[in-house]
Amino acid sequence: MIRPDAPARERMLNVAAELMSRQGYAGTSVADIVAGAGVQAPALYWHFKSKQGILAAVMDRGAAEWEAGLPSWDETPGATPAERLIEALGTAGAHIRENPQFLRLLILLSFELGDDNGDVREVIRRVRTRARGWIAGLFAAGWPALGAEQVERLTIAAMAFADGFSVAEVNSDAGDLDGLRWSAELLAREAEALVR
Repeated sequence: MIRPDAPARERMLNVAAELMSRQGYAGTSVADIVAGAGVQAPALYWHFKSKQGILAAVMDRGAAEWEAGLPSWDETPGATPAERLIEALGTAGAHIRENPQFLRLLILLSFELGDDNGDVREVIRRVRTRARGWIAGLFAAGWPALGAEQVERLTIAAMAFADGFSVAEVNSDAGDLDGLRWSAELLAREAEALVR
């Protein structure tokens, strides 16, 4: 009988994250994961039930780590709402750079997975929904006079900038944090103009 083994579980998660972020989901086999983690295949099935199960666990762990790195409005330094927005989005961008596996997986899986990967698609939807909520919260806190529709439009623009930054980050060794800062400055100016 296979017994639960927390260190082996973590090794499998780490190996799966690394391999899948480089090779994609389809390009990574269970054999690759267990060989890299130094375990037998039954250990993977004990902990995760399937290859899709380990992918869902990798995505859940990455999402939790990413979300934990997002600063709240009150935690973000700055003398003005614009400075705080720029700082918050810059912190999120730096956190993306520090956690490239999750970002690569998020982008790759958005294109790679079919309808039979509902658990993973749900994680992707949840991450994007929480990101939208976090960004909308920044605009609502910084510019309380904005209406819901204005916050939504600014959030859509911020998500588009973030998506572009994310793709650029995955496709290069050095993402464009200056470009992300410029995007945040542009969004802050737009928010200021909307409340005048």
